[in-house]
Amino acid sequence: MIPTRVPLSWSVACAAVALACAATVACAADADSPVLAAPLPKPLFKTHFNSGAGKYVFKNRASDLALISTAFNAVIVDYGNQDVVDAARAAGLAVIVEFDKKADFAAGKDIGAVTSTIIRQVRAHPGTIAGIRVADRVNEKLPPTQAIAYLAATGGVFHHELPGMPVIVDVEDWELTCGQPGQSSCEAHRSDAYQWCTDAVLQKIQASGYVDAFELASNLKDDDEDAELRAMKHARKLFPAPFLLYSRSAELSFKDDTYPGDEHEARRQIDAFIEAPLKAGLDGIDLWAWHRPWKTELRTFLNKDGSTNPLWDGIVKAYTASVSAR
Repeated sequence: MIPTRVPLSWSVACAAVALACAATVACAADADSPVLAAPLPKPLFKTHFNSGAGKYVFKNRASDLALISTAFNAVIVDYGNQDVVDAARAAGLAVIVEFDKKADFAAGKDIGAVTSTIIRQVRAHPGTIAGIRVADRVNEKLPPTQAIAYLAATGGVFHHELPGMPVIVDVEDWELTCGQPGQSSCEAHRSDAYQWCTDAVLQKIQASGYVDAFELASNLKDDDEDAELRAMKHARKLFPAPFLLYSRSAELSFKDDTYPGDEHEARRQIDAFIEAPLKAGLDGIDLWAWHRPWKTELRTFLNKDGSTNPLWDGIVKAYTASVSAR
């Protein structure tokens, strides 16, 4: 059970970590060192590629990356495997490495080995990794004080040890859409598992300075483009540039053998989860996930045999139009 409060000594200790060198890693490099972070495209179209092997691909790494590059300009991959970073970059994709140790942190376990491994990976391969994603749904799973302590122990350390490397965290905020026609009531989640998925909590996380970007889910219902546009315009006002804001959705990937909708449904989904956030001024989108086993399902954008469908064709068109416009 996750405690609702974190002892002050824990929070102070985590903040101190953000201001000191990790025990197993040398202090931050001097001004003559190479630039550590590769560029982040804008708009950023990213999807989750995990290890880029085995159960996470349709065919093989090279073939899948070639397909991904027709609809995305970035992938999120597991940390520690530079081979998949290099392969994605060879396919023309920016790469964000990820991990999620919030449950271990909440249980009082040491997560320093993970942060040290990533620091070594970035320093050993400067200019190849464009960002670090430190957690999924952090404000759903951890209360605010604990979430910020976790981000101090991860994003805070990366900011000190890897200057210029963007730190990204996945968050949720049902208040962005609540009360709009056809959306959830603004009282629906006040005391349930999503009670911390609010504007105010996200503002506290952003004000901590431990992260540079949100992957943001808005609890959108019925693929409503207008509701999402209003939600993301409000989010952009709450978190103005240069803070990075990416709309995150798991709604487009499907479990069926073939896409269950038609061209009209595909268009509605793309308008809501791709076009609306970009119109609202967000820095890009995050779509989960390329080829992802989840519970008893396999979630994909392509049909399970790797063939195309109206949804995939629409994502490709939206991506091509968005990057061409820039």
